[in-house]
Amino acid sequence: MWADYQTQRAAYPVTAGAGLTSRDAEAWVASIPASGGVTLSAGSTQAQIQSALNANSIVFLAAGTYTITSMLTVPSNKWLIGTAGATVILDATGFTHGIQLLSSSNLVNVNIYRPKEYGIWLNGNSQGMYKVSVQAPAYGIGGGIGCTGGGHSAIGVSCEFLNTCGGGDGDGWDLGQSNSSGNHTLVDCHCFECDDDGFDTWASTYRCFFHYCTVVRSGLNTMPGAISGNGCGFKLGLGLGHNFLNHCVATDNKSYGFNWNSGTLVQTLRLCTASGNGDGTYGFTGAIPDSHYVIVSS
Repeated sequence: MWADYQTQRAAYPVTAGAGLTSRDAEAWVASIPASGGVTLSAGSTQAQIQSALNANSIVFLAAGTYTITSMLTVPSNKWLIGTAGATVILDATGFTHGIQLLSSSNLVNVNIYRPKEYGIWLNGNSQGMYKVSVQAPAYGIGGGIGCTGGGHSAIGVSCEFLNTCGGGDGDGWDLGQSNSSGNHTLVDCHCFECDDDGFDTWASTYRCFFHYCTVVRSGLNTMPGAISGNGCGFKLGLGLGHNFLNHCVATDNKSYGFNWNSGTLVQTLRLCTASGNGDGTYGFTGAIPDSHYVIVSS
C-alpha cells in the first residue's frame, strides 16, 4: 500500500495555497513515539489526562476505559497515544466533542465512544491521527470529525467512523468547513452507516487525497434514533477542491457512491469502485464517463 501511496502522492500532491504543506503519511506513521513521556493507568480522570498533556509532550494511556465529561484538548505539538496492542476507550457518552486537536497535535490508538457532537474537532492545522475509532457520535448535531474554518493538512491513517448520528450533519469525516479547509491526506480510512455522508468535502478550498478508503451504507444508520441524511459515500463538491481518490470503494450507500454535488472542479479517480448504491448506477453523479470526473485508471 505504501509503495503505491508514494507513487500517487508524487503524481497528485495535495499542496495548494500559501502556508500549506504536502505531508508524507508514511513518514508521519514512522515517527509515532513508542516510548517516553508519561503513562497513565486506566481510570485516570479527565483532569489528570489534561494535566499530563499540558506538562508533557507525550502521554500514553494504558489499556482500559477513561471517562470524558467535556472536551479534552491535545495541545499543539503533543501526542496522546493508546499503548500499542491495547484497547483504550475514551467514553464521552452524552457529552460534547470528544477530543479537540490543536495544530500539529497527534492522536494514536484511541477509541472514542458516543460523544454528543463531533468525536474529534480539528482546531488548527497539520494534526495526525492513527488507528482512531469514533463510534456512534452526535446525539445532538455533528459527526465523526469536523474542523474549524482554515483547518488544513491533517493526516488520518487506519481510522474509522461508525454509526455517526445527527441527520444531515452526521458525516463520518466533515472535511470542508467554512469554505477554507482542505489539503487533508486520508489513508486506509473507513466510514460505516453514517447518518449523512461518509467523506464530505463540500466546502473544501483545497485538494484532499484519499488512498484505500471505503464508505459503506451512508444514510442507512441502524442505530436507535438515527435520522437519514443525503447518504452519499464521497461528497466531493461544492467547494474549490480538486480531490484525488485512489483505490477507494463506495458500497451500498443510500444515494451516490461518488457525488460532485454541483461543484465546478473535476474530481480525479484512480482504480475506484462503487456497487449497490441507491442512485441505480455504478455510483457516480450522472452518466459514466462524466465530465465532472477524470478516470485515470480503471
